[in-house]
Amino acid sequence: PPPPTFASEHGSGAKRVWLLGLGLVALAIPAWYVDAWVRDAASGVRGSMGGDVVRELEAAQQFGGLGSLVVVVLVVVLMDRERCRRLLDLVAAWGLTGLVVQGLKMGIGRPRPKFEDPEMLLWPWGAYPMAQADPPGVYHAWEIGAPISSDLWSMPSSHTSAAVALAVWLGVVYPKLRVLLVGWVVLVGASRVLFGAHYLSDVCVGAGIALLVAWPAARGYWGVRFLDWVWVRVVDRKAEPALPGLLEREGATGGGRGE
Repeated sequence: PPPPTFASEHGSGAKRVWLLGLGLVALAIPAWYVDAWVRDAASGVRGSMGGDVVRELEAAQQFGGLGSLVVVVLVVVLMDRERCRRLLDLVAAWGLTGLVVQGLKMGIGRPRPKFEDPEMLLWPWGAYPMAQADPPGVYHAWEIGAPISSDLWSMPSSHTSAAVALAVWLGVVYPKLRVLLVGWVVLVGASRVLFGAHYLSDVCVGAGIALLVAWPAARGYWGVRFLDWVWVRVVDRKAEPALPGLLEREGATGGGRGE
């Protein structure tokens, strides 16, 4: 029989995730009105923190970055060989989330909190004066090669979205980690606000977008499906797709099902 579709595999679970993801994005609307207040409060808290606490939080907020991704890949390869193919879904979830978020950053064009201009959104046609750039000038958020162009990429938070993408994949493949992963994602988002890198609404949008992209990619075996498609059409037309066997093994063990 043909492999099951995303809808038949996940049913109402997909609806709950979509509602949660859209809810997080919608939460950015009320957060927008308190962004400046939260930024100022975070600045006060940051000023009272000890050096060890700062260093710990700076390290923790890198969860979801390339380094943590490499660590996860190595751990799975060394300790759970049967799920190595599922790493393709991790690459799909993390990579697609990054592409979508980067596109939104460049399209929205929101200056970082250090500019103290929380209501400014440039959109593709707007530009922003940046006196501290070298050379100083007026820049668009989509000018990748421009000096300090990332200073106009506040919304959405890419650190938060990357953390959600990695956490979603880990939670799908290793459901017992979900409580820990939720806490870590919250820590990443809070740290981005605490250190003045993002507004609260940036974090909400980043988390919501990542959930909407990464969850279907991880639960829908997008990486595995894509490699199957490429392999059969480009490398060996007689090859058997790997997905049916993977679904059968995970069905027998309960792995990756979240059950």
